[in-house]
Amino acid sequence: MRKEDELEETEVKGFLSEVQTLFCHEAQYNQLIQVTSTSVRLVSFTSRELVDEWKASDKPIIVATANRKQVHTSFFLLGFIFVIIITSRWLWTLTASTANMSFRLSAESQQ
Repeated sequence: MRKEDELEETEVKGFLSEVQTLFCHEAQYNQLIQVTSTSVRLVSFTSRELVDEWKASDKPIIVATANRKQVHTSFFLLGFIFVIIITSRWLWTLTASTANMSFRLSAESQQ
């Protein structure tokens, strides 16, 4: 960046701007991921509109990390880890119980 360059705020329609973002990352298929305490949002990089959203249960998300294909989230004292798999149109969830390590895959969009 040069000294004469300016930074300006850009609005992304698919992002929640009124809540704190815990994690934001570039995802595959020209998309962005935004993780807040209540949801994981998949946003188109080109149109900047919401593609899909996974809403957390009644417990807040406290930590999240991601790569271009997956988002990992965790909830405080809930005993579950959610792995969210990114596709071109949906967020698939893989639920793992830390008590018995059982897994459940859900392909339903929550929009």
